[in-house]
Amino acid sequence: MIAGHGDVAEGFWLDRYADFIDTLMLRGEYLPAEAIEPVVDLPGCTVIATSCGGGSAAIGRAFTQNGRINAYIGSRVHPGGEIHVLS
Repeated sequence: MIAGHGDVAEGFWLDRYADFIDTLMLRGEYLPAEAIEPVVDLPGCTVIATSCGGGSAAIGRAFTQNGRINAYIGSRVHPGGEIHVLS
């Protein structure tokens, strides 16, 4: 589950994080698809992204390119944060 903010053109937005987080993959405050693609390895997983831009073609390809993931689900529109109720 990736719950946060994002941008269709820029990727996932990461404003604040713990000091021990490696930020070398960030481009400014964003984690773009081209930084995700070479390192993602989630065999058998289903990833759900609720952020704006989480359903962009580039982000979807970044997660599915190696064919090991079961499914990637992301919003192609800008979802309102109040509509996500997951249990």
